[in-house]
Parts: sequence; C-alpha cells; structure tokens
Amino acid sequence: MKLHRLVLTNYRGITHREIEFPDHGVVLVSGANEIGKSSMIEALDLLIEAKDRSTKKDVKQVKPTHADVGAEVTAEISTGSYCFVYRKRFHKRAETQLTVLAPKREQLSGDEAHERVLAILNETVDTALWRAQRVLQ
Repeated sequence: MKLHRLVLTNYRGITHREIEFPDHGVVLVSGANEIGKSSMIEALDLLIEAKDRSTKKDVKQVKPTHADVGAEVTAEISTGSYCFVYRKRFHKRAETQLTVLAPKREQLSGDEAHERVLAILNETVDTALWRAQRVLQ
C-alpha cells in the first residue's frame, strides 16, 4: 500500500494540513511535541476503520474544539492495481466518499464506500504487516 497524499481538516487542533508523500523512500515525520504528528497516523486509521457516524471514543476525541464542524480526513492511496481517493467527515454532517481511479473508475458513498475500501485492502494488503511497520512514539 502506498499513501500519496493525506489531508486533515478540522481534526483535533489542526485546521488544515495537507501532506504529499514521495513515491520512493522512507518517510520520517518529526517535529515539536503536540503539533499533530501522531494525529496523521491516527487519522488514517480512523479513515479506514471507523464509519463516519461512529460514536466510539476514538472518533469523538478528534472532534475539533475550536469550531462546530466535522473532522475530515482524505487520503489518496494506491495498492495492488487500485488507486483511489477516500474521504470521510465525522461528527457534523457525516459522510463518506470513495473515488476509485484505477483499474476501473468507481464512485461510491456511505457504507458502500466504506465496505469497498475494506474489500480492496483485504485483497491487496497484509494489514498485520502494514501495522507492524509503523512506529509511533
């Protein structure tokens, strides 16, 4: 699985952050405490694992404190023969959108989009290995 771009909007204390990742090499994220480094990985996990209407504690905790809006996460991912853009808004006006760009264009929303992403990842990724390769400190 390759992460090309990650966008967080109104996520915890982050108003907007967009990161584009290089096609090759190892990515190391470093910086001062409390600037959102761990939030990027957490956001990717929530995007993949949680439904947009989830009331779980980990989803509630990312609601922004500075505005009455929903936390949003967008990722552009390629895995196997698939390339897709996946977006969720949690809390206020919850929604899920998926655009599969390759191998065949698909446009899905809601639970159907959520289930499709899980199916793509189950088909193309060793998720246990993917989780094991990440290091959070």
